Amino acid sequence: MFSDGQSSRQKWSAIKKLSKRSGSRSRISDDLADELNVLFSKSFVPSDICEFDKSFLHSSSSVQHFRVSEYDVFKQLRSIRSNGNGHDEIKGWLLKRYAHEFATPLQLIFNRCFQYCYFPDIWKLANINPIPKCGSGHRPISLLPSASKVLEKIFVKHFLIPLLQPSLNPFQFGFLPTGFGGCTNAVTYARLDVLRHLSNTCGHVRCVQIDLEKAFDKASHCTILTALEEYVSDFPWLLSFVHSFLSNRWQRVISSSNHSSVWTQVTSGVPQGSVLGPILFALIINKFPSLNQNSKLIAYADDLIILHHVSPGNIDHLQADLDTVIQWLHSLKLSINVNKFKCLTLTRKPASFFPLVVDGNIIPDVNEIKFLGVFFQSDTKLDRHFSSIISKASRNLFFVKLLWSNKAPPTIIWQAYLSFVFSCLSYCWPAVCDIPSSFFQKICSLEKRACKWCGFAFSVSALRSRLDGICVRLIHKISQRPASHPLAEFFEVRSTIPGLRHTRTLQLPAKSKAFFRNSFIKFSSFT
Repeated sequence: MFSDGQSSRQKWSAIKKLSKRSGSRSRISDDLADELNVLFSKSFVPSDICEFDKSFLHSSSSVQHFRVSEYDVFKQLRSIRSNGNGHDEIKGWLLKRYAHEFATPLQLIFNRCFQYCYFPDIWKLANINPIPKCGSGHRPISLLPSASKVLEKIFVKHFLIPLLQPSLNPFQFGFLPTGFGGCTNAVTYARLDVLRHLSNTCGHVRCVQIDLEKAFDKASHCTILTALEEYVSDFPWLLSFVHSFLSNRWQRVISSSNHSSVWTQVTSGVPQGSVLGPILFALIINKFPSLNQNSKLIAYADDLIILHHVSPGNIDHLQADLDTVIQWLHSLKLSINVNKFKCLTLTRKPASFFPLVVDGNIIPDVNEIKFLGVFFQSDTKLDRHFSSIISKASRNLFFVKLLWSNKAPPTIIWQAYLSFVFSCLSYCWPAVCDIPSSFFQKICSLEKRACKWCGFAFSVSALRSRLDGICVRLIHKISQRPASHPLAEFFEVRSTIPGLRHTRTLQLPAKSKAFFRNSFIKFSSFT
């Protein structure tokens, strides 16, 4: 089944066949496709795009000098990763393989779209691939034509991001290309902020998890355009292009037997699966409201948490800050799901606080919350998180064993182990790297079995080096941008002094060295 001459796509296709994993299309029946189409359409709110002041929309007269070159289109075509296709049935690999031939006609089409501030209607038709959620229900992922996503990438890279870059919020970690986004940075900042406060004071940290109800589907188009207008007011044609991108969109659900539901108009939200959509949503909540100096709002797209520091003798302002955030979300026309709000008190001593209230509902106090896949416990330990990742990694190890039993080459087995198992174990590793020895032994046990199947010699030092390298790479990214990286606040910036002993730009704060020895920084060269 395996040979060294196979491409990566063929190898992973064989791995999925052995592991009995389904392909990119969900296996749903014809009746379920129609039901899901009705269910997804109920999430939309009435269109309000006509409420946006059209006086800001610009004609095509001053867009003549905004053009992309054939080489820019060629580079984006060569960078296509997905082999999926939209309703046009044009595979991504076809555009990538024949990028030289497609670059010239697509360049002419793209420049004409920019000239007339128009996003083609044929590229705004989406096939929906329902992805099951962890709990219940499905997530509507839009399968769009590959050419439309190439157009979005060029628009974002060459026109939108240069204007947005100076105004991006460093604590909005999702989708915005700040250079330090991602789940790892968001979770690492949240945990280090909690541990620093608990280490330096005898206080507590109250964490409120805010849940937005179908935020990507219910986001107001008028709100999106109004938020974008603040950043691109000097370039009205960008607003016109985004206005065309959001308006007159349609979607349908496709079953496994290629049965398609009826087309449904998308009256609100942004398409999940597009390039521009998630960025537009992140712009809505890019400007955080003003909170108390002891509170911090951390966001990853629609995942929001409030961290409130409570020191001995200080007043608890969390209720006032929570009311401010809720009022801010209402002003953005975002719906909240109060039933999924949670409040977690992280402390090393018993503490009691007045319950939080939102819209007349009391927010329950819990012992743990799950933020971006990582469990936070009230006692600041990570036992629940480590148990979950060990369990998930053990289940995924079964797929690696199937490859071994089918006599796959060692390189394929090891590649599958790194993708299925090690990726689970190392998820957000800088945030959870202070792992107890008992859990580390379980990680060693999993890798030892994979090494046995591959015929490799197991090495604890090699495993530690691979994990430590994740933390070291994050340290290097922080040191490259000490003035803007959110995690840089856990360091002190050292003045530039010539000499070998003073080549570092960052150093650890003298008063918090004990705290940093229990964080991901203990793996770096600073300690």
